[in-house]
Amino acid sequence: KVVTAFTDGDRGGELIIKELLQVADIDFVARAPEGKSVEDLTQKEIVRALRQKIPVEQVLDQYKIKSQPKKRREITTKRKSLIREKPLCVRSTMERAEVIAPRRVMPREVMAKPEPTIEVAPVAAPEAVPEPEPEREWFRAHMDELDGTLSARIMDRNQNVLKEVAVRDLARELKEANGDVSGVIFDGVVTQRILDIAAEKGLEYLIGAKMGNIAKSPSCVRVLTKEA
Repeated sequence: KVVTAFTDGDRGGELIIKELLQVADIDFVARAPEGKSVEDLTQKEIVRALRQKIPVEQVLDQYKIKSQPKKRREITTKRKSLIREKPLCVRSTMERAEVIAPRRVMPREVMAKPEPTIEVAPVAAPEAVPEPEPEREWFRAHMDELDGTLSARIMDRNQNVLKEVAVRDLARELKEANGDVSGVIFDGVVTQRILDIAAEKGLEYLIGAKMGNIAKSPSCVRVLTKEA
């Protein structure tokens, strides 16, 4: 153990130090500032005084005290020996630690392999297949025969003529027609009224001389004209 004597900074403190040096084993001596007692010191002053402590050998020389107890001289000599040897032991331990400690192997940096590039052959867009033109040849003969007559031919599902009527009577005839009618070929204008009746009767096509003003064309009826 290391013993430090901390005394007041007055005459009484000096007397206490001299007495302790004769009867006790002291390693260091710390003094309060001159004229102050230890009880009156602040924390900062106490810390400062302890940092400024002096070895007991210097105190012995200061007060000219030559005689020390035999036991004290042995302890002082042993303390000095420990103080000298301690740094050597520390250095030796550190050196052994450096020798024994395994070297740290740093892992090699792994280079990321580039991902293989996959070439994608461009896929050609499918060529647009032109829609086949409607079959017009079979009704052209009817249109040529009806040209200028203002007549209409009501056709069945086998493209046969069921009845030929005047265009002015076509709307009435379609309303009275039965389920055998498939379409109409006539020398006139395809109007919204005729188209609506054809859709209502379930006709498949209307073929006229030309197209009128159609606001709404049913998808179920195919409309063709001679001009198309």
